[in-house]
Amino acid sequence: MYFFWSLILSLVVINFFLTYFLVKQKREGTTLKHKLDLKSYEVLSFQEKNNLLDKKYQYQQIVVKESKNLALIKSPYYYGHLIKVINDVLNISHSYYFKYNPKDNVFKLKHLTGWSQKKYKNLTVNNNDNELAYLWQSDCNYLFIDNLKKDNKFKLSFPLEQDHLVSGIIFSVAHPDNQERIGILGFYSPRQDSFNEDEIDLIQNLIILLQQNISFLSENKTLYLLEQGINFNSHGIVIMDAQKIDYPIVYVNDCFLKLTGYSQSAILGKNYLSFFNQKFQQYGLQNLQNAIALAQETRIIVEKNRKNDGNYWGEINLHPIYNQGILTNFIIIEKDVTDQYHDQISFNIETGHSNLFEEKLQKINTISYDLNQDLSYNLRECLINACDILGMQIGVVMEVSEYRSFITSQYFSFSDTLFFDQDNSLINILSREICYARDTIYNGLSIHFNSLTENNFINNFTVTNYLATPIWINGVIYGTIHLFDTENNVHYLREQKYLLEAIAHNIGKVIIAEEKELEKEHIRIALEESQERLKGVLFSLEDVIWSIHPKTLQLIYINTAATILYECELSLFFQKRCFWLDLVHPEDKERVKDYYSKILNIAILDNDANSHDIEYRIISYNGEEKYVRDRAYLVFDNQNNLIRIDGIITDITKKYLTQKALKKSQQELQLIFELAPIGMMITNKKGIIQKTNNSLCKLLNYSALELIDKDEKILHHPDDVSTNYFFLQNILKNNQKQYTQERRYISKNGTVIHSIVDTTILRNSHGEILQLIQQIVDISEIKNMQEQILHNSMYDDLTGLANRFLLMDRLAQTLKRCHRNPSELCAILLVDIDNFKKVNDTIGHHIGDQLLATIGSKIASSVTEKDTVARISGDEFAILLEDLDSPNQAQKIAENIINICNTNYHLENNYIASSVSIGITLSSIGYKHAEEMIRDADLTMHEAKTMGKNCYQLFKPIMHTELVQKLKLESYLRQALENDELELFYQPIIDLKTDKIAGFEALIRWFNPELGFISPVTFIPIAEENGLIVSLGDWIFCTAARQAKVWQNKYPHLNLSIAINVSSKQLLESDFLAKIDRFLTEIEVNPNRLKLEITESVLMDNFHTAKYILDNIQARNLKISLDDFGTGYSSLSYLHTLPFNTLKIDRAFIESINVTTPRNAIVEAIISLAHNLSLDVVAEGIELPIQEEILKEIGCDYGQGYYYSKPMGASLADAFIGKWNQ
Repeated sequence: MYFFWSLILSLVVINFFLTYFLVKQKREGTTLKHKLDLKSYEVLSFQEKNNLLDKKYQYQQIVVKESKNLALIKSPYYYGHLIKVINDVLNISHSYYFKYNPKDNVFKLKHLTGWSQKKYKNLTVNNNDNELAYLWQSDCNYLFIDNLKKDNKFKLSFPLEQDHLVSGIIFSVAHPDNQERIGILGFYSPRQDSFNEDEIDLIQNLIILLQQNISFLSENKTLYLLEQGINFNSHGIVIMDAQKIDYPIVYVNDCFLKLTGYSQSAILGKNYLSFFNQKFQQYGLQNLQNAIALAQETRIIVEKNRKNDGNYWGEINLHPIYNQGILTNFIIIEKDVTDQYHDQISFNIETGHSNLFEEKLQKINTISYDLNQDLSYNLRECLINACDILGMQIGVVMEVSEYRSFITSQYFSFSDTLFFDQDNSLINILSREICYARDTIYNGLSIHFNSLTENNFINNFTVTNYLATPIWINGVIYGTIHLFDTENNVHYLREQKYLLEAIAHNIGKVIIAEEKELEKEHIRIALEESQERLKGVLFSLEDVIWSIHPKTLQLIYINTAATILYECELSLFFQKRCFWLDLVHPEDKERVKDYYSKILNIAILDNDANSHDIEYRIISYNGEEKYVRDRAYLVFDNQNNLIRIDGIITDITKKYLTQKALKKSQQELQLIFELAPIGMMITNKKGIIQKTNNSLCKLLNYSALELIDKDEKILHHPDDVSTNYFFLQNILKNNQKQYTQERRYISKNGTVIHSIVDTTILRNSHGEILQLIQQIVDISEIKNMQEQILHNSMYDDLTGLANRFLLMDRLAQTLKRCHRNPSELCAILLVDIDNFKKVNDTIGHHIGDQLLATIGSKIASSVTEKDTVARISGDEFAILLEDLDSPNQAQKIAENIINICNTNYHLENNYIASSVSIGITLSSIGYKHAEEMIRDADLTMHEAKTMGKNCYQLFKPIMHTELVQKLKLESYLRQALENDELELFYQPIIDLKTDKIAGFEALIRWFNPELGFISPVTFIPIAEENGLIVSLGDWIFCTAARQAKVWQNKYPHLNLSIAINVSSKQLLESDFLAKIDRFLTEIEVNPNRLKLEITESVLMDNFHTAKYILDNIQARNLKISLDDFGTGYSSLSYLHTLPFNTLKIDRAFIESINVTTPRNAIVEAIISLAHNLSLDVVAEGIELPIQEEILKEIGCDYGQGYYYSKPMGASLADAFIGKWNQ
């Protein structure tokens, strides 16, 4: 145990001396304060018990880590850092530090965690009636409160919120120099019993480290204390200067003088080894010499002589001291161990092992290692020697890390078999035990010894003795060495402990030496690689690298890039002293010579001017002219003598030519800028005008002098200044390089100039804006044209009213408002001029245009300004009424328009009576689209037309339903034409004089697969409206003509004809006659077998055209019949002029003939008129025998009706012919 405490004392002395010496060195620019902190804690850790738990070991590692971290933190932040570490490690939520103010006897809050910083800023607490005061006035270092809620005695009495806190602990903090208390650290938790002994130890150890760091704030005082501590130390301390040849002694303390008997003057300046008695030939002396030569740590025990008082045994510890990697000193700590040595010898003599112990010690000190071998080899040799010297059979060396241990070498004295693998738990546990204990352990000192003796864990061998110790390197445990005895030999383990520690010390030296050799090898390899990389870089550079002698200008070095630049071999540069100068352009050669002469002169006068730069031309070896940049660097030695000129030559030919071209381009650009036909302006980022061209000045009527240095805002339209500013800021924020904006300028004479401005933003390499280049194109004329086009696109040229496009847009917006607010009401009035087509056709379109303009003006005068009146087609106007109070309001406006428009118009000596029809629809129906509302208004307007015109109708949803049904029928009718769904039925016409069949009337029938039978009364008007009547009529004509051809061929003797109905639209088609000709040619039917039936309305609508067509029909031998005579317009006045063959009396007249009224004067008159005009007469709708009888009596020629037969298909009609004629 004596040696155990001696070792601890030695470490303490080493720490004191290191601190003393390093503080002195700090005055020369070096500090190693962190090592003292680490050593201090290592001494504390060294005294910990061997059975520390893993948690405690982790806490120790935290303390070691923080000993380094605290040294890097400035003193004002010590407590904040310490509290954060403790909070993080122990998971503490609330903590504080109060500093004590003795003057006012109060605690002032300096740091706070968990509570509101803002709320408790500058908090001060009195030193009474609280736990702070209780701890302050007691002798305890800390106070633990396990339950704040139950223990009212220590309940927080100062104003920190505490309802959620349960337990706490507070520590007093003392000044490291005088141990006076300076403050209190407090930690609180919402958990009960949150702090165990290990956690309290951790906090106390960290506080100790904090105090040690604070103590170093006063370096001068510490230095004095350290000097006194070293001088009065019980160990001899010697310092040698390692930078001088014979390592003279530069310092000794009083203890060394007393130990050796020499005076200070007799020792200083001497070599330490000269105080050894060489005649002893001690084995340890050689080890000491080797350690000094290799600058290694060592520990030996040797016999020395005093000056006047015989000899003594001394334990010598040698430590090399480095400053920034340079060996500066050796420190020797010498201790008189004569008594211990003799005690040990006496002990060994008593046990019969004195000679053996000395022999073993000598053997350990003389063990040498081959540094040419690798580390594993030397470690195995070490284990062999250790087992041999200490009588053990198994040896293991472990390397330890923070998390686990690794086996680096193992030896078994009687086999080559390895008995431990890396995962062997026991050897790892033993290694960790050594690291925890940080000391040598053996047999019973190991808590795991029983596991070794009770279990045959090594191939059935039982361990009887066990010895292990740490391997220290630079104060840190590098690894552990373990020896096992399986032969139950007699051991004196207390004695062997020191021998194993010596072996471990030697292993540490071997590892250090190995690492240094490895480091040297790595440095050598790195240097070679660096040189190779440098060589590769130099040879791969495009720039020429050169070096010349400053006096002779002889080239020393030049890289291969010169062969490309100068187009010649490298050898030419070395064959002639100034070959490179010969390649300088003749016009630049003198300037280059003067340049280098000035360099040399400057170098003599001013060593600081060591960098120079010149550009000149060269003529390559092949005669090519090139531009180069030559940078020279002067190189001086330690005595400021110029020893070399290094340089870099860069080919700047492309750069020079580019700059030349750029200069030319800039000149051209300047010319373009000045003469550009568009305005151009350059401003800075603040909008200050820097430059303008002539076109801009001419455009804005300013001179350049009036604009330069002015803010461009003076040119902007006042209404646009703010908009332009924010637009530009948004562009700059998004880092755009270019943007285009439409902008208004105000010229000097006040004219508004519309322009397109294309702006380019120039930035430097840092993204900062340099200039804004603006190209300004005058678009005033285009703008005016656009406005006119826009007006034309929105308004009607003839009336000046809004057009359909503008109406639809406003109506859409109005419907959106009505949709958002159902209480709003609007209406559309669709106004159509009655009989407008007749005005155009009879008087002329120019009069029609005047009528449109007049009526449009009348309509516009009938509504308010917020309403919209639009002309949406030829003679149709639409009125959008907004913000109506009720539907009646729209109806009243419609009535007013009808009244004011129903008048005679005097236009260019023409009196024209006109009126209007109006359809009204309201938004209350729920329209979403403007087109729907216009559609329904148009539908309603046509309904008003059918009601007699000059009136209005209000839209009802049923109208739309009927329209949809009509559209559906129209679609089906088109499909019917395509799908051959139509069929011609034939109703016979009987000759009343002979009772024979005179012919048939072709009647169309339609049976739809979905809707069933559809009456011609329903679909014929639809065909008339949508134009299908022409296609339908063509189909009827062709089908009837083919049937007539069939009967012509089958019954040639009967002379049967077929009457075909022709609509007015079909008849008045421009190609009607041409189609008749084509059909007759294609079908090849006798025209006499066909009779075309037309109505009186054809004649009234267009008499002259109708007469022309009828005459041409007659000329083609086709018969013509006037259908439904007497029901339409009266045509008596011109009936005699038209080529009719037959008159057909409408069924309405025939129906009146019956038993009670057997005679009908109108029928008799029609028959008489027709006969007078040489026309045949056909009576339609005969259904009764009396009707036939009376018609025969009054001379009617032909009869047709259900009395004879209903209409029937072609096959039935054919059968009817055969049956009737029987």
